[in-house]
Amino acid sequence: YVLVDDNPSLDYNYLKELFRNIKGLSKSFMMDMDPMVVKDNELLKLAKEANVSEVFVGIETVNSESIQEAKGFGSVESYGLLMNKLKENQILANASIIVGFDHDTKKTFDDTFKFLEKHNVPILFLWILTPVPNSKFFNKLREEKRFLFGESFYLEPEAAVGVRAVFKPKNMSAEELENEYWKLYQRFYSWKSIFKRIVLHPFMKPSRMINALIRNIISHYAVKKRIHPMFADFF
Repeated sequence: YVLVDDNPSLDYNYLKELFRNIKGLSKSFMMDMDPMVVKDNELLKLAKEANVSEVFVGIETVNSESIQEAKGFGSVESYGLLMNKLKENQILANASIIVGFDHDTKKTFDDTFKFLEKHNVPILFLWILTPVPNSKFFNKLREEKRFLFGESFYLEPEAAVGVRAVFKPKNMSAEELENEYWKLYQRFYSWKSIFKRIVLHPFMKPSRMINALIRNIISHYAVKKRIHPMFADFF
């Protein structure tokens, strides 16, 4: 079952009460989770007791300078701590990560892969940074004349959803950014990484392992063709 809420952690007291009420349902749940829950051990304990088996965490980036650039509330250290705490409570942590910040370099891609593999992340959704029209970041790019295809890029499906570079990066070319993006995706969903992250996972139950393997195998073939797993016809 999926608890559908883009930000269920907005009200921790409500979320704790929800966990207490679904505790006896003998069902397992998936949900989105705010990285800042790392500060609340009671909430994580209640999530485990409520049989929350899998969460989707928006980590954004594992580059400290890029976190500051995005005005994020976390840190690389707190993201790592969250992954460890979720692991302690036997909750699988899927990740959504963005690349292409002005402080990102080619090393960022390698650091990201190491972070994901270290923490046995089962599923990854990777995105290229794409500005929201008329946002402060969008206007900054306009002033710097960094848009590659004009300001109507969001009319192109691939550009709008974050799988194509739409502005000139600072530390690499747009082509290099896209190549590094797909290389990271392909490396994450390689057979070697799938075996390490899924088959050798420290606590994944057989039923979850089968599900994760199927999703990883589908993603393996999708990213090989440079198709985002979320949009693959067979996903």
